[in-house]
Formats: sequence, structure tokens, C-alpha cells
Amino acid sequence: MVAASSISGRLVGVSALFFFFSLFLTAYSARNPELGGLGYRMVDELVRPFQTLHQGAFSSLSNLWTDYVSLRQVRQQNKLLLERAQALESRNSALLEYEFENKSLRDLLAMKESRQLEGQVATVIGYDPSSWQRAIVVDKGSADGVTVGMAVVSGSGLVGQVTNVGRGSSRVLLITDPLSGVDALIQGNRARGIIEGNGYGACAWKFVLREEDVKIGDRVISSGLDGVYPRGLLIGVVTEVSSRPDSMFHDLVVRPGVDMEKIESVYLVSSQHGEGL
Repeated sequence: MVAASSISGRLVGVSALFFFFSLFLTAYSARNPELGGLGYRMVDELVRPFQTLHQGAFSSLSNLWTDYVSLRQVRQQNKLLLERAQALESRNSALLEYEFENKSLRDLLAMKESRQLEGQVATVIGYDPSSWQRAIVVDKGSADGVTVGMAVVSGSGLVGQVTNVGRGSSRVLLITDPLSGVDALIQGNRARGIIEGNGYGACAWKFVLREEDVKIGDRVISSGLDGVYPRGLLIGVVTEVSSRPDSMFHDLVVRPGVDMEKIESVYLVSSQHGEGL
């Protein structure tokens, strides 16, 4: 009991001492204002490093977060722009393809009207896989009225002749195949001969007499006398002219007017009501 009373007395004494010391400091500070400023400066100097560190850390975290958000926004925008560019590229490609197909069909229809030909448009769906024949496969067959022997043309000229017919497709032997034959003439001086394929993408023009004036660049057209191909269709252009002393005929090479490697649409001729020039 005595010990507790002693401790309590000491606490009261210490408290009173601090109380009077505080009164003293307050009174002294009132008479000496610079002392308060000194205390503020001391506290400020002690606290400033911690404030600076805190402010720097906060600014760094704030800048880091802002950069992160901006980066996410940029990535999202780039993704949207890429998707839009891909969509536009796909649409542009489709429009270009439609334009090309429309031009091809317009050429076929223009040729049909100018030559007064009856028939139908067909799409090329394959090439003959063998290396010794030049032929294509089209998507029209007996179900569409296609028959063996029909002439096949494009907007650029003569293509070939139907040789095999299935129900839904047909095989067309190209004029560049060695087994093909077209009665032809020069559009200018009407010199005649037989066009045969050489198997290498061009044609040999045979049985043209050496007396005939044939020059490189002459246009060769179908004569219509073979009973298969319409008259006046472009076959190609003479690219080589030569002759042998022991032969009565020219040796001529004709480049077809149609690029046989790039045919996509053709016209199957079922009948003809007029003649070309």
C-alpha cells in the first residue's frame, strides 16, 4: 500500500513538473516568437526527407499507373486499327475480284453479241493434269446441254473444242495442243493454213505457201471452213517466219491471243447465226 502511494505521488510530481515547464515554454515563446519558428524549422528539417521520399514514391507510382493505362489504350487502339485495316483489305480484295470477273463476263458477252453466237458461259475448274496434253475442265456438262465438238472461245479469241462431256463438267482441248487443228487465215491478205498446237503454249501454222506474204505481227483468225469454229475469231499473232529451201511452205509460229494459263471463264458455242470479218 505504501509502495502504491509512493508511485502515485511521483506521477503527480512529474505531471506537475511538465505542466509548469509547458507554461514556461508557452510564456517564453510568447515573448520570443523566433523560438517557435526555430522549432518549426527543426521539425520541418527532420520531416522533409520523409515528405520528399513519400512525394517521390507517390509521383512515381502515379506516373507508372498513368503510363500503364496509356499503354493499354494504345494497344487497344492498335488492335482496333489492325482489325479495321484487315477488314478493309479483305473488302478491297473482294471488290477487285468482282471487278475482274465482271470485266471478263462483259468481254464474253460483247464477243457473243458481235459474233451473234448462241451458247453459255462456263467457269474453268481445272487443268488437265497430264504433261502431254493441253486441256481445261469447265463446270458445264450434258445436264447443261453441252455436247462434244462445241467450240470454246473467250473475250480475247479462240480457246479450243469440247472433247469429253460428263453430266456436270466437260473437257476442252486447247488450240495449243498438238492434236488440235483450226483452219485459219491472215486477216490482211487472206493467206490460209492449218493451226496446230506445238504443246508449249504456242501454235504452229502449217501449209502456208511460201509465195504468201507473211510477216511478224500479222493477225491470224479462224476461217470458219472447218465447220467447228466460228469465222473471224482471233487465233493469235505471227511471231516467227522462216522457210526451208526444200519446202514449199513457210515455217510459222503463232502466239495465241488468249493466255491459256490464265483462263477463268469461257463461252461454249452451241450455234452461230452470223459471220465474222
